Amino acid sequence: MKDNVSIYHLTKSLFKIIDVLVTSILLKSCDKIWLALDRAHHTNKDSLISKQIKGADEVNKKLSATSSYTGILSYSTHAQAVYTSRLLDFKNLPEPKNADDNNAVYSGN
Repeated sequence: MKDNVSIYHLTKSLFKIIDVLVTSILLKSCDKIWLALDRAHHTNKDSLISKQIKGADEVNKKLSATSSYTGILSYSTHAQAVYTSRLLDFKNLPEPKNADDNNAVYSGN
């Protein structure tokens, strides 16, 4: 039982280390991609990426200028429709398929 607990903590520590490393690698990659796109945008104003950036900037300007929260729904409903909601019932859910495997790993069986 003690060995399973130490393996569990070791595995948990390894997952934390891997998570930090992967996050770091992804952030560095995103920075490199962003710099490359920015460089391409400023180097050639007629390139496809430049046109897409300009288009996105225009859309963002229009959205920020026209959008402000007013409390009014952004969708319409039909006047004759009946809309209902109900609580979800979780009592009759089947047992998860991998539930037996998890218990065996942590209980030492």
